[in-house]
Amino acid sequence: MADIDQQARMLIVPAALPGRIMQALKGTDEELLGKEKIHFTRRIPAPDGTEIHVWGLRSAARPREAGAGEAPPARSRGTMVLLHGLMTSSSWFLKLGQQLSQNGWDVLLPDLRAHGRSGGQYITWGAKEKIDVRSVVDHCLAEGLAREPIYVVGSSLGGMVAIQYAAIDPRCRGVLALAPPAGAREICRRILLMASEAAYAAALNRAGVIAGFDPDEASTVRAAASLQCPLVLVHGWWDIVVPYQHSQAILHAARPPKKLIRQVLQGHGADFRREKWLVRQIESLVKTARAMSV
Repeated sequence: MADIDQQARMLIVPAALPGRIMQALKGTDEELLGKEKIHFTRRIPAPDGTEIHVWGLRSAARPREAGAGEAPPARSRGTMVLLHGLMTSSSWFLKLGQQLSQNGWDVLLPDLRAHGRSGGQYITWGAKEKIDVRSVVDHCLAEGLAREPIYVVGSSLGGMVAIQYAAIDPRCRGVLALAPPAGAREICRRILLMASEAAYAAALNRAGVIAGFDPDEASTVRAAASLQCPLVLVHGWWDIVVPYQHSQAILHAARPPKKLIRQVLQGHGADFRREKWLVRQIESLVKTARAMSV
């Protein structure tokens, strides 16, 4: 049992320190607020009691924070939810969020559970995180800090959470997922690559017991089949962390409109320092979503 527990924890206990260091280098919440790098912060409870830390940016078209229960002015184009990858934090997409804010979007940057300044000890590969994101959106809409329509962008772990979240929230109008794993079973197999099939199955099942989730509930492929909004996937051809075939499987499961952008010379983390390119992909996604609603 000791060996199984050790392997199980490898699947659900993230190396969160790098992301927390990145976040600390950006400054405390108070420092960022004082410099107007962000416009508000919140700690929002998930249904299981885990507190999710959120940075928020208002659309530059509405320079004030709406009061509690007050609907944001219509000058906001909607809300972009930006979800970071494994071992990072909300700081990963802060610059992108600032650009989107200048382009008229309200922006939410949550720390996924067990990352950054959020609570929680374990990751669940989307099973609980998708509920966390919905809770964040619910809270911020109710408080007047966000406005529909909702779009979601995610990288790696954040990409699989983005797709799983969009599948359970009809308010989400489009998804941009960067190098998303196909599901918990597929990506965890790569972590325990040398384990036998029996040992791997035992470790994954034990991970689900420890973290309180069903690994089959963390299937990006299954979620993609339920999407009611456009999906854009971006994946590096030379990605050895999350192989390109993961996005191919997700694409095959999803219904149109859908698109897979292959980054021929890129590996994992192809979104790093590519904010202008990402903004263009986001605007293209929005255009497709709006055409669907006409």
